[in-house]
Amino acid sequence: MNAQPLPMAPDSENWQRCFNAFMRHLWDKSHSASTIYEYRRILTLFFSSGKHPSLYTKADVEEFIHRETSGQRSRGKAPATATVNQRLMILRSWFAWATEYTIENNGQVERLLSTVPPTTGLRAGQAARSGKAMSEEELSKFFSVIPKHTVKGARDTCIYLFFAITARRRSELANLVYGDIFKAILIDANGTRREGYCFKFRGKGTSQTEDLQECPSLVVQALTRYLEMSNRLQTIKPEDPLFVSTPLNKGLQFDQSRPLSDETIAHSFKRYCRLAGLSTKYSLHSLRHSSALLRYSYGEDILSLQKTLRHRSLQTTTLYLNHLSSPVDKGGRALERVFAQFS
Repeated sequence: MNAQPLPMAPDSENWQRCFNAFMRHLWDKSHSASTIYEYRRILTLFFSSGKHPSLYTKADVEEFIHRETSGQRSRGKAPATATVNQRLMILRSWFAWATEYTIENNGQVERLLSTVPPTTGLRAGQAARSGKAMSEEELSKFFSVIPKHTVKGARDTCIYLFFAITARRRSELANLVYGDIFKAILIDANGTRREGYCFKFRGKGTSQTEDLQECPSLVVQALTRYLEMSNRLQTIKPEDPLFVSTPLNKGLQFDQSRPLSDETIAHSFKRYCRLAGLSTKYSLHSLRHSSALLRYSYGEDILSLQKTLRHRSLQTTTLYLNHLSSPVDKGGRALERVFAQFS
């Protein structure tokens, strides 16, 4: 794929060719348009000073990764640790590529970047983490405030049930179309065959690869109810989005050929949390956390959970659960019975 030029110094042709090769490498590795976009955005911002690429210093990198954010909702604020780490990761990956990229100079093959990369010695920060899984009681409060008698309420109930049961990420469900859900013959671990439903989605970092998961019957029921209430069930086509905006009472119509944005879904989640009197620390991703912890507490083994969450490493799943679990000390409670006689 051809990458648009970066804002580099005029005599940086070799660096531009290096950048084009880097973008092709990223595409071949991820096939993710969002990954390409984010890498290009960060690198474009970094090189916007016009300095020659070989002259950037460690101080330049530190200033950039801690630069105030420019997003519409967070303009002028210090970047979150995750943002700092993302910027550093992208720059580190880029300069590592540049040190391995070779050019011909006066008949000799040499590395494009022959000096120490300016990212050397910089380490990712550790974000302050707190449990963000909702308890069963909190989930009950959350779903109780969603009006079930309206089209919007039926839609939102279906959406959040979908997230809470399947443990999928926001981008993996928001853009589903009707044809992504289909009947299938499912085979359980003991070899039992049964009829059910599956849904197709594209995971994080693998937007060009289709993945499959069982679609819970409760979600199918909620979806059917929503489509019936919105008068879409009889006319919906396989390519039509599942979740669309609902018309306002004043008669203003929304384009129902476009899916409801994941931003809208996330904002509505926050609004329902406020209505339910729940903590503002919860986000739409909390439903994924909640699903993971509830699955584990109700007996899903960690290998199965790793597959459900689509974690590449079992260690990631273990850390995930350690982060979410409550500080219950089962061994300590057992020892209390042993030492009770000495107290």
